Amino acid sequence: MWDLIAMVKEYLGKALMRILIIALIVGAWVGWNWFNAGKTTIDNPTDQAITFTLDGKEYTLQPNSSQNVKLSRGEHTLVYNGETTKFEKGKGETTTDDLLGGKYALLNPTKSEYVFYKQIYRSGISESAAYDIVATYDCPTTGDFAAKGEKCPFKFYNDAFIEVVADYGITSDLPERASTRRRGATYVIRSKLFRWADFKKYMTEE
Repeated sequence: MWDLIAMVKEYLGKALMRILIIALIVGAWVGWNWFNAGKTTIDNPTDQAITFTLDGKEYTLQPNSSQNVKLSRGEHTLVYNGETTKFEKGKGETTTDDLLGGKYALLNPTKSEYVFYKQIYRSGISESAAYDIVATYDCPTTGDFAAKGEKCPFKFYNDAFIEVVADYGITSDLPERASTRRRGATYVIRSKLFRWADFKKYMTEE
């Protein structure tokens, strides 16, 4: 009888420990997302310093530099070079964390060119089959990567506010390798938002 009671206590103790571990993991995840919620990167990819106002506050960014700010959901106002742009920040968490990925928010006062790119890491499938998986966007019809009527694994943006679901932001590099987490999987996809110049260099070196 006492052995049975001891076994029950031991089982309940282990079950409680598992619940506590799960609660800690969930709590840490929620806390991290709360900490990152609203994080937005302001970027200046040009070779000149820029000054602009965001919701009435003045900012100055040096050439080829970026700055993270907190930006709540809803409508915001950007004024740069005499032009006023209103934009709305969407719902959901934003993050620049490489491990978690998520919705990456970027403020682009100069309306420069950025590229969202999907990189596939394959194992057991052909290069052409892998390309077909990630090539879901209409290719540009002009410029360095023109391919009229075909599909490409990248998409260009030049909006004042860009919000994409990406694993990596403008200041982080795509890994050279990525392993699949599911047994039997033959590929894994990682995505990144590039500055135009960085994307051109990446594609040239790849």
